[in-house]
Amino acid sequence: MNVHSSKLSGPWAFFALTFGWTWLFWIAAALSGMNVDKFPVQSLIYLGGIGQFVSAIVLTRITHDREAWHDYWLRVFDLRRISAGWYAVILLIFLLLTAFAVLLDVLFGGSGAKKGEVA
Repeated sequence: MNVHSSKLSGPWAFFALTFGWTWLFWIAAALSGMNVDKFPVQSLIYLGGIGQFVSAIVLTRITHDREAWHDYWLRVFDLRRISAGWYAVILLIFLLLTAFAVLLDVLFGGSGAKKGEVA
């Protein structure tokens, strides 16, 4: 794997690109004057939220050769890289955090989660 040495291979390029991408869309959403639950604003918020992913893809493509580019996508999508024990930990953390959120809701006077109800 060959990394092209440039100013783009350091962390500051990633931070700058991520910050620029994210705030470009979020400022546009804020300046639109529309409510955040409206379609165009939600799209802008989501597009801003993927700034880290976009920055990683762009900088990996620019600063690495074909072999590293292929290795990057293997790391992103190869589920075999994570052992069964870690999948259990991931699932357990998700369930515990959800249960804790429901418990806090009930403790602070909420009705808790009801079947079929969406926030």
